[in-house]
Amino acid sequence: MTPCLTNIMDTGNRSAVILCNPPDSRIFPFAREEGNSVLPVGNESLLERNINILKNQGIQDIYVIGKQSAVLKRIAVDNFCVFEEMQNEIFLQIAGLEIPGNVLIMYGSLYLEDGDMAALVQYLDQGTAAVLGRPWKEQESGFGACPDGDRIHTIYGHPRDHYVDTRIFGACVLPKSWISALQYTVRGAGVINCGQMPDEQYYLESALGQMIGLGMELHVYICERPVVQIRFPWELFEANRYCCRTLSELKEDCIGAGSMVQDVYRKQGFLKVGKNCRIRRVTFEGNCVIGDNVVLEDGAVIGNNCMIGSGSVIRHSCMIHEETVIGPGNKVDFGAEISGVTMEGTAAVHGCEVFGVVGRYVDIAAGVVMAVLRFDDAQVPRRVNGRVYRSAYTNCVCIGDYTRTGVHTTFLPGVSVGSRCAVGPGVLVEKDVRDNTLLLLRQETVQKEWGSARYGWQ
Repeated sequence: MTPCLTNIMDTGNRSAVILCNPPDSRIFPFAREEGNSVLPVGNESLLERNINILKNQGIQDIYVIGKQSAVLKRIAVDNFCVFEEMQNEIFLQIAGLEIPGNVLIMYGSLYLEDGDMAALVQYLDQGTAAVLGRPWKEQESGFGACPDGDRIHTIYGHPRDHYVDTRIFGACVLPKSWISALQYTVRGAGVINCGQMPDEQYYLESALGQMIGLGMELHVYICERPVVQIRFPWELFEANRYCCRTLSELKEDCIGAGSMVQDVYRKQGFLKVGKNCRIRRVTFEGNCVIGDNVVLEDGAVIGNNCMIGSGSVIRHSCMIHEETVIGPGNKVDFGAEISGVTMEGTAAVHGCEVFGVVGRYVDIAAGVVMAVLRFDDAQVPRRVNGRVYRSAYTNCVCIGDYTRTGVHTTFLPGVSVGSRCAVGPGVLVEKDVRDNTLLLLRQETVQKEWGSARYGWQ
């Protein structure tokens, strides 16, 4: 049955729905049972971050839809809706919610910033159907369009470059009169180029394309700030980098109660320090946000626009490079260098060099090296489900949760090591390692007699 719907301007109460997709193998080695929306950006989960951004825009009526999960329920607290499979059921649930007015719908795994969310909320107030977009990049994958001004007439699924000029993201505004149309969403990517072989999943972007076919006028807002749909591990690296760059907005120091800051050298910038921290004999190269109960001391160098999680200890001439996020409860000691993202409980010590994304409670041993560049300085190709991807971030090394490394392990650029792995001393890791793997070096040694007689002594 075809719905009877109109383009009437709707105003009134503002609501938002966040869709938490199920686990996605493409994010290996960081796949979570709760989906990508619980992965950390700036030391908070994407879901928490998006809820806070929505609340900052005055939206309090927020529904979170995801699989049954204590983690998601804890983050969402109220208005948590459960679905068992990512099928049409999720769109039926949205259509069945008693939403009093227009609604903003977005994926929980989407990184965007306050200014662009504020612009999208303006469409919400106007009751105008709109979707988030940015200029299309060569050979990228996703949904795209070629708008006429700001009006979209067709949304393509994974199009060839010459068909589109705008990337479409999973964040949109629907007027109240169009919410019920979600129940008619069908499988697949909607409009595709010949031979593109779409899968049988349900997508918010293709739902919007179907509504265009039913007569909805859809506008596009082109983001003025970075936006990332996090599907791959290097996109998690990218989103954290963008989040760090927002620290350039710091304009003054803010030192929490019980914190001590002394003998600090600052080249520029400001500090936002939590409670009960001890910071002494440290160099700051720019802005830095520091959590509670953090110890920074004894010659540590902190680069510009860094974030340091609560309970972490960084000391003894360690180097934290610019735009790096150190997770909560980390120990970085004895000359270690880190550039990228570490999650909760990581330890990195004794001259190791880390470049990439490191999961929860990973043990980085002495002398470990994560290489940054190939000899030809080219971007490292990453193959996922048979497709090759390249970007400015695909060089990063990714280490899954609860993995440990031996001394002097070397990781080539762009490799991923799964969760609960042990990589032995001296191993050169040159290709991906699946979860639950022990990787050891088999070496051949030569043993001969030796002694003083070799030097002429009796």
